[in-house]
Amino acid sequence: MKEETLYTQWKENRRQVPVPERFAAGVMAKIENQVQTDGYELPVGLTDIHDCLMQWSVAAGLVLLGLFRIFYIAANLLQANQLMLY
Repeated sequence: MKEETLYTQWKENRRQVPVPERFAAGVMAKIENQVQTDGYELPVGLTDIHDCLMQWSVAAGLVLLGLFRIFYIAANLLQANQLMLY
């Protein structure tokens, strides 16, 4: 029972946090002043890639890397395991 009263007192104490005057107005002003961007944004690592050909080559390279990985895993799974008794 003592733990429950301590927890209740702690909750009541945490609810009485002093908030600065005009706190909500300041937060809302910051939100309203944010610059909205049109369209989509590229991830941080791809912001330097402006050329369409460069973007296509990067995409093709990643696709080929993924296919290589899939075929590599499949080949290793199909390879005979020397620990297996036939």
